[in-house]
Amino acid sequence: MVAALDDPRIGYAVAVAPQLVALADAWGTEAGALAIAHALHRPAVATALLGATSAEQGTRNVKAVRLASTLDAAQLAALAALAA
Repeated sequence: MVAALDDPRIGYAVAVAPQLVALADAWGTEAGALAIAHALHRPAVATALLGATSAEQGTRNVKAVRLASTLDAAQLAALAALAA
């Protein structure tokens, strides 16, 4: 079941989404790719399960994994600040 955007359980994610989009735009990438890359750097995340229903989504997921290896310490800190 998909939660509504006003659902308090996802309120924080909705609130920081514009900031994630701004970082992605500034860094020349997509917000979704940045979110996946960030998840891959989280110590508490053992694995990230990426799904795709099209070849385009699969390509975007691969780009996100590649992006994860290029983020520098300042970028990771900026992402961590969003997640705090």
